[in-house]
Amino acid sequence: MVISSKGSAKVADRSPFKIHRDLKSILGDETIEVTKLGSGDLMVELKSNDQAKKLGAIATFLDIPVTVSPHKSLNSSKEYSQS
Repeated sequence: MVISSKGSAKVADRSPFKIHRDLKSILGDETIEVTKLGSGDLMVELKSNDQAKKLGAIATFLDIPVTVSPHKSLNSSKEYSQS
């Protein structure tokens, strides 16, 4: 999932400690991977559908208005066939 800022303030510019603390409060204590993207967004690797629902429900993160959406290329699969 990708957390994207709606305004000029970027979530990836915030303290990594605050990002981790707030994500733990939303998603629980399960280990998650967070990557800062060049766009200033955060990519969050989740462990369950329950976490995806919780994260998808947020409208603000660290007092910044955000949108949460699936990553465009990582959340898809391509089928290959060999003959």
